[in-house]
Amino acid sequence: EWRARAGAAEGEFLIAHFGLINRSKGLDVLLRARATLLQESIPACLLIVGGTAGDNDPTNLDYAKEIDLMIDSLELRPFIHQTGYLDENAVSAYLRTADVVALPYRDGASYRRGSLMAALRYACAIITTTPAVTIPTLVDGENLLCVPPDNPAALAAGLRRLHDDLDLRRKLSQGAAALAPTFDWEQIARAQVVFFDHVRETCA
Repeated sequence: EWRARAGAAEGEFLIAHFGLINRSKGLDVLLRARATLLQESIPACLLIVGGTAGDNDPTNLDYAKEIDLMIDSLELRPFIHQTGYLDENAVSAYLRTADVVALPYRDGASYRRGSLMAALRYACAIITTTPAVTIPTLVDGENLLCVPPDNPAALAAGLRRLHDDLDLRRKLSQGAAALAPTFDWEQIARAQVVFFDHVRETCA
């Protein structure tokens, strides 16, 4: 049902992108990667979940217009579905039904990205960009697949690999599911208590 709502035909590879539209999230890079897949005759539907411009930066509106023009210039309109604003239940349903979630941040993956946290929480197979600073819990090939930032060719290659390898998609999904409980707020609070207790003992 949700795949049909996303505009994915039977057998199509469903790629989801989640979050507000701004330049740092690299949606233009994803569009160029999707265009490469189109040239390679890989059947794929791109689902833009949320897909509205954030209002905290006026340049976001300009970027959203760029994205709209790019969709047409790359002849991708028939292969893209944009949801607009959704409640949490619908976001969850769309992300869970996608074959992969693509998050090509220009500054690399990090835990400050709510869209990454959501994709981990919903046990998605994630392709994202290499963190700018090493994050030990984010393991390339285990709980996500990393590609260089601002590199449409590398992103297309990663998406092609995920399209061809169902076992890898399952592995990444299972890895995300295993990592997700570390973001439970009660567990985070307990971990902070343990950390500060350790600090007090060290400084005593």
